[in-house]
Amino acid sequence: MVSDLWPGPFAAFPGTEMLQPSEVFAGPGYQAPQPRTDPVAALALGCTLLSLVPGVGILALGLGLWGARRVRTRFATGASLARLAVVVGAAATVAWLWLGALLLLPIS
Repeated sequence: MVSDLWPGPFAAFPGTEMLQPSEVFAGPGYQAPQPRTDPVAALALGCTLLSLVPGVGILALGLGLWGARRVRTRFATGASLARLAVVVGAAATVAWLWLGALLLLPIS
């Protein structure tokens, strides 16, 4: 079928599925679309800022991994946000586990 070969009038180029033609072609000449930050990567950064709370670091780690995968497969920005969330989330989780082990183990 022809519809299987051609996705539609606004998806002629990869990464343009989510663009509004009125936004791109509104001014004189071609207007570059605004870069979109992946919302999962931004949410992962928000959890990173709250990683001082026990358990939120593991959430930031998971959201950062998910956001990094989404950024790789979509045409969005936020790869550095996701990487930062993975690093800080892992460090916060390890720190909380280490602190918990110190508090729970008896000192001889």
